[in-house]
Amino acid sequence: MDVILEHPAPGFRFCAVPARQFKSDLIQLRFFVPKAAKTLSDYVLLPAVLRRGCEPYPTARDLSRRLDDLYDAQIDLWNDLSGGTVEIFSELRCLEDACLPEPMNLFGESLNTLEAVLFRPLREEKGFRSSYVEGERNNLIRMIRQSEKHGTYRAVSLLRREIWGDSVDALPAEGTAEGAARVTGASLLRAYRALLERAPVDAVYVGKRDPKEVLERVRELRKSAGVL
Repeated sequence: MDVILEHPAPGFRFCAVPARQFKSDLIQLRFFVPKAAKTLSDYVLLPAVLRRGCEPYPTARDLSRRLDDLYDAQIDLWNDLSGGTVEIFSELRCLEDACLPEPMNLFGESLNTLEAVLFRPLREEKGFRSSYVEGERNNLIRMIRQSEKHGTYRAVSLLRREIWGDSVDALPAEGTAEGAARVTGASLLRAYRALLERAPVDAVYVGKRDPKEVLERVRELRKSAGVL
């Protein structure tokens, strides 16, 4: 299997993995930023808030219905805060067009939906929609408080502080309840804009399509980040 790796621009890598045996297209965008105590909780919350809704599909139910219309396409967002880097992942998986009962540019429509989720979030005034941020913030605080009751969690926290002292590496991967409580719609939007402006990006495609065609679509997708 020949893996195609390109560097179309500084801070942008594209990897295509030809997979003739699959009947789906998969594309993943990965953003990387240094871990910092000031923005850790914002980036912990970001995937959950983005999943809540966007301008064309303002609720999670609207987005789910849209994905159902795209033959059960899947869009997932999550993060990984291991080591000294925050990694924000977004992934799209959809059937290849040849599997559909009628002609349709399913890959293109699915990419447009991913673009809306990533770069057209619901906003008000100077930040993300406050009700979505508040709901996910409360969920995170509740989860952290529940974890703090377990002896294993406390033991690991003590060990991390013993090893890393007061550095950001001593913080749990999900951050702290105090840090989460400080997140607002405005702070979350500032952190997200900083990520889109400065973070290196890896794009990974797995499927049968021409890698040049996919790379061009990814370039178009990245341009949308500039309007946020």
